Amino acid sequence: MRHRYGLPFLFAVCVFFAASLCAQNGVRGKPPLKSEVQRETPVDYLHNPPQDLPDFRAAGDQAPMAGVLAAVGENVSRLFANLFNISAVERIQQQKLDREGEADQGQKFEYLYLCFGAVDKTDPSFDEYRTDVKGHEVPLAGLNSGYMLTSGFVSAPLIFHPDHKAGSSFRLLGYQKLGGRDTIVIAFAQIPARSRISGSFQTGRNIEVTFKQGMVWIDAENYQIIRLVSDLLTPLHGVRLEKVETQIEFAEVQFDLKAHAFWLPVQVVVTVHWNGKVFRNTHAYSDFQRFNVETMEKVSKPSAGQPVGRSEGTDAPKKAP
Repeated sequence: MRHRYGLPFLFAVCVFFAASLCAQNGVRGKPPLKSEVQRETPVDYLHNPPQDLPDFRAAGDQAPMAGVLAAVGENVSRLFANLFNISAVERIQQQKLDREGEADQGQKFEYLYLCFGAVDKTDPSFDEYRTDVKGHEVPLAGLNSGYMLTSGFVSAPLIFHPDHKAGSSFRLLGYQKLGGRDTIVIAFAQIPARSRISGSFQTGRNIEVTFKQGMVWIDAENYQIIRLVSDLLTPLHGVRLEKVETQIEFAEVQFDLKAHAFWLPVQVVVTVHWNGKVFRNTHAYSDFQRFNVETMEKVSKPSAGQPVGRSEGTDAPKKAP
C-alpha cells in the first residue's frame, strides 16, 4: 500500500479507519455510550511528563536546549536531504487487547518495505510501499479481520526539521542513561495554529486532523534521535479516538563505507484506543538496502486474489476491499 509522507502529514502514525470497513471487520453494532468508553487523562509531556524514568537527572535550566535543538535539526535536515530509495524487510504483528490489557495471538505479516525519497529537497517527503518479494504492491492487511495497519515512521523526526521547528513547543526535561548511552531528554508539543504538519484520522467520510506531543531521547555525543515516544495532543472525542501511543526505536544504518550513516526506525509499537477498543501493532525493520530509482518502475498494483505478503497466526488475511 502506497502512502505519501511530507508536509501534509505528521510522521509516525497515519491511521486510516473507514466506518464501512469497520462494519465489515467485526467492529460493528450499536456505538458505545460515552460512559462505556474508557477515557484516561492524556499525559501532558511538556508540563507534566512521566516521572518513572530510571537513572534520570532533571535539567537545572533550559539554557542548553537551543544548542541541542540546532544540532538535532541539522541531523534531521541531513537525513531528509540525503536519504533516498531504501528497502527493508518489515515484519508486522497486529493484535487486539482486552479490558485487562491481554493481547490476542493476532496476525503476523512480512513485507518488502520500499521508501522513495522526494527529489525536491525543499519539501521533504517519502513515498512508501509495501510489496511482496516479487515487487507487487499489496493491499492493506488485516482490515477484514478487524485489525488496523499503521505506517509512516521514517518521517517521525520531521517535527525537529529546521523548517518545522517553529510549529512546536519544546522543553529540556533532563538526562538519562538509555542502553548504555548518555541521552538528552526533550519533550515536544505541536502548536496547531502554527504547525504546517499534521496527521489525520478518518471514519467514513469524516476526517479529523491530529497533532502530537511526546518525548525524544537524543544521543549526547552525536545528537541523533534514538527513541521517540508520542501520543495525541488532545483526544478526538467526536470520532472516539482517545489515544495513539507510539514508541519508535532508532538504530544506525550504514549502507556502505563511503556513504553517510542514517538513524532509522528498527522497532515500532503503536497502541490505538478507539471506540472503546484497543489495538496494538508491532513493526520490526531489518536488512536495509539501497536500490536504484528504476526499481520504482517495477512496483505493480496487486491483482485480484493476489496473496498479501506472508502471513502467520490465527486469522489469515483476506483481500481488503
